[in-house]
Amino acid sequence: MRKQDLLDTAIKLAEQSEQYSAGRMAQISESEDLYYNIIDKKIAGLYNAPVPIMGGFIDTLISRVSGETVLVFSKQNDSDTVKAKKITAMWKKDSSVQYENWRAKDILAKKLAAFSGRAIYKIWAESDPYYKHHLEVIHYKDFICDPAGGLYLENHSYVGQKNIYKTKAQILEGIKRGIYESDAIDIFEQEKEVEDQYSLQKNTEQILGLQSNLTVNVPENTVNLYEMYLSTDDGRYYILFSKKHKKIVRVCKLKELKANEKWPYKSWATHPDLKVFWSKAPADDIKPIAREINTLVNQGLNNIQKRNFPQRAFDIKMFNDPTKLVYSPDAIIPVNSYGVNIGNGVYEFQTPDNTSIIINLISFLDGIAGLKTGVTADVQGRSSEKAVGIYYGNMEQIANRFGPTSIYYTNCWVELGIDYIDDLKEHLTEKQMIKLIGPEGIRWDTIKRDDVVTKEDLEINISATNQEMAVKEMENKSKIQALALLTNNPNYASKISPDFVIREILKSGGYSEDDITRALSVNIVISEEQLGKAAEVIEDFLDGKTPPMNFQADAGFVQKLVDFVVAQELPADVINKIYAYAIKHMPIVAKNTVRKAMTNTANAGANSGESNGISINNVPGITTLNIPNPTPNNVQERSQELTQQNK
Repeated sequence: MRKQDLLDTAIKLAEQSEQYSAGRMAQISESEDLYYNIIDKKIAGLYNAPVPIMGGFIDTLISRVSGETVLVFSKQNDSDTVKAKKITAMWKKDSSVQYENWRAKDILAKKLAAFSGRAIYKIWAESDPYYKHHLEVIHYKDFICDPAGGLYLENHSYVGQKNIYKTKAQILEGIKRGIYESDAIDIFEQEKEVEDQYSLQKNTEQILGLQSNLTVNVPENTVNLYEMYLSTDDGRYYILFSKKHKKIVRVCKLKELKANEKWPYKSWATHPDLKVFWSKAPADDIKPIAREINTLVNQGLNNIQKRNFPQRAFDIKMFNDPTKLVYSPDAIIPVNSYGVNIGNGVYEFQTPDNTSIIINLISFLDGIAGLKTGVTADVQGRSSEKAVGIYYGNMEQIANRFGPTSIYYTNCWVELGIDYIDDLKEHLTEKQMIKLIGPEGIRWDTIKRDDVVTKEDLEINISATNQEMAVKEMENKSKIQALALLTNNPNYASKISPDFVIREILKSGGYSEDDITRALSVNIVISEEQLGKAAEVIEDFLDGKTPPMNFQADAGFVQKLVDFVVAQELPADVINKIYAYAIKHMPIVAKNTVRKAMTNTANAGANSGESNGISINNVPGITTLNIPNPTPNNVQERSQELTQQNK
């Protein structure tokens, strides 16, 4: 596709998106005004004070959904166990406060979603000159998307953002590196000021009393650009351009930036609508109630004002100087009463007291807001209820009210995880130090590009330290209580599998299936990491490779090798190699088992005997292995036996 045609299309599509969303952005600005306590111009003599209803709602909502969200990458193929752990460790490093600070950015995204109904992220990575991961939060007023795209961004024919500022030095550097057009610098020949159309800061800056104009003079040469990703008959493209000057800065096929050719933007909706991307937001629900409460409060203040300073009528014959009727200390007021009661010369207009009506209406509206949104008095911290059950009930109410949000939020994070792995595969060009947490504590290791290439796609799991975990804890507590009722009754206890009870209790404690399996293997010391190592060894043998010796091998490592040989129909030469490899590791297993026993038990060293004369099958932890003590002759005999069994 010609560059000029691509530029013309991008400009047209950007204008289409801006016109389409302009009305929605105006509605969101109204919610922002309420949040920042901006009020209409008041009438002289009447109250029009702001009431922080929207602010209380948004801040309470964000405080309840701002727990830390964590990505955990899990293996689907046993040989990917160690790689999954390394990728998870790498994500923890990249998402930490020292690097991209995913948690803080996620809270910002949630706050933007509370106003607009949409949280929007941009994920990407680079490897020139070295690997670096990036996560950005995109403001809704900057985002560009296809009006017909609907709920899922990947279905949009184009996406992008505006208000991308580049300095002259950055443009020159891009030209030098060969990624920007050679004539991109021409933009600055006519650029005298930075145009900020529909500035995302404009509304907020004015609200906070800051000075903001549609154009901002900048001492250093700076240009405002658009960035667009769009689908064409020739594939997906990326274009960076100046809409004002109709000038391309960079254009290329998307696959040159992202190998998977997916849009770098990911988003979730608070109130998903299949056909509409800019769907409803939580602020839209509270906005009419906030306005009505604000009106009622000010009506109450004006009612008090009228009763404290009422209007009066007077007889001009009796009081010929009305200015004297205005209150002042020790005032002397002339009056011509002509023998008539002075009270007959002044009439005070009465204003009924409507305080109780207003209070009842405000309480009613506040109750509706809590009922419909889940942000009740109890959640905001005003309740005197202390019972744990009531506390969890309030948490569950919020989780139920915002349940659809959590579903689409989770889906979005899975998409972020998929792109994160893809970016690692593409840009991790050098080894990185990572911190692994295993059964023996924390240790440092390295991750390289080969560690990111897995046999099968990894599972991506989401865990969050928010109210959903509190609800889950309550559910687990109910399950454990039910099990306790059954197991404590002799009539029922004998009918329940002990393994089932153990599994359910461990699951409620957050243990994975692999952890539970290891816990139930009472006679074998099993390390999840070593099970993964065994799977890698098996893959090597099947690929015709000879794996190196594993000097951290434990009983589970050897047992998995033997179990695999017995269970699979393998060629005789492969059986011989795997079995011989397992036998060679038996002395290593024995030493490692004794070493761990000595570490864990103070008397293990005294009872272990001499290491040179120890019998392998007498070592604690490997007594159930179906492997005879190795001798110079029995390796071949056992291999032949397994070969005959498989035949």
